[in-house]
Amino acid sequence: MIPSLETPIFRFALFAALVLLIGTGAYARYLEPRVAGVAMFKRLHLFGGLLLIVGSLLDVGFTAARALGELTPYLYGAYLTRTWNGQWVMLRVVVAALLMWLALQPRAELKLIPRVSPVVLDRVLHVVLSGLLALTLSMTSHVGSRGEPLPIIGDWLHLTGMLVWVSAILYTALYKFQAPRDGVNVLERVSSLGVLAVGLLSLTGVYASLVRLWAPELLSVTQYGQTLVLKIALVAVTLVIASSNRFLWMPMLRRIPSRFPRFQRVLTLEAGMLSAVLIATSALGTTAPPERGAGLKQIIKFNETKNAVTLAGTANPTALGGVRLEFAITPNPAPDARVDVALDMSSHGMSAIPLTLERLGSNRYAANGFFGMTGDFDVVISSQNAAWRVTLPSR
Repeated sequence: MIPSLETPIFRFALFAALVLLIGTGAYARYLEPRVAGVAMFKRLHLFGGLLLIVGSLLDVGFTAARALGELTPYLYGAYLTRTWNGQWVMLRVVVAALLMWLALQPRAELKLIPRVSPVVLDRVLHVVLSGLLALTLSMTSHVGSRGEPLPIIGDWLHLTGMLVWVSAILYTALYKFQAPRDGVNVLERVSSLGVLAVGLLSLTGVYASLVRLWAPELLSVTQYGQTLVLKIALVAVTLVIASSNRFLWMPMLRRIPSRFPRFQRVLTLEAGMLSAVLIATSALGTTAPPERGAGLKQIIKFNETKNAVTLAGTANPTALGGVRLEFAITPNPAPDARVDVALDMSSHGMSAIPLTLERLGSNRYAANGFFGMTGDFDVVISSQNAAWRVTLPSR
């Protein structure tokens, strides 16, 4: 079985849409007002809103189809209106539409409340709607599904810090400033904002790691831990580039502003690394973190024949809430036959986790898995035009 990548891909599309929808508006309001009149920024803003709305609705469709086994208009509507995930997605669509509407309103005419400056009202509405929009992503992640207030707030702040950092760097790299000195002045503000964003990301990242990984071994034995290590490595490389920009390039640019256009190419590299961090974050956000106490409580034996091929074996509990599968396939698979094993977590809104296969003999295999949370999980084993689904209860 090949695990579905639909959920991580959609997650990254949603992050990218937030950078386009929220980031362009924030950049124009707080860093460089002149970009508000640039056609490219207007198009990016509207495209971000459309991408967020369409991507969210499609993501619901794929998630519902995996969870329900089929998808009809009625089932789609029921999933959208009656589930936690669907209801937050509906709110996301409404808030995204409001942010797109806000961008189309001339600030001088935004007189919705008497005696309140249109500029102040515009900024307040943008902050409130942007914060609510980011919250909808936290509430539809594994953190939100657990309903614990502090982890939700931490995830929301972490996402906010990431949006601030990515947007500030990306749009400073893209915008063609009228004069190099203007770019240097904006860069000073971007640098200060970046320091605050990195501080916020560090604090919330450490907090999230301590909450979700209670043992060092989990960094290596769980997919969540391995993905987190990859993300940390990407962030470390990005910080090296960002530090070089702040402490080497900026002092030179203060003296020689004419080099700012050349520096924008360096900023593009930092923006590219931040995009890689967002991809890792997308994978992390759709991978169930280990849950303390969750695990297989007893040995499960299975024996099933499909298409004249028999699968027989056991699922054994392991330390830290894991499971070790040992099974045999008869008749023996051909030497070049492919055997796939995955822990299917689609009913929990997470991607399937491929398990590394270990060959014990000519037709005997083993694989280790890890439960991210309590509930029933399916191990899917496929070989020789046959596929078996073994349900494992995690309690």
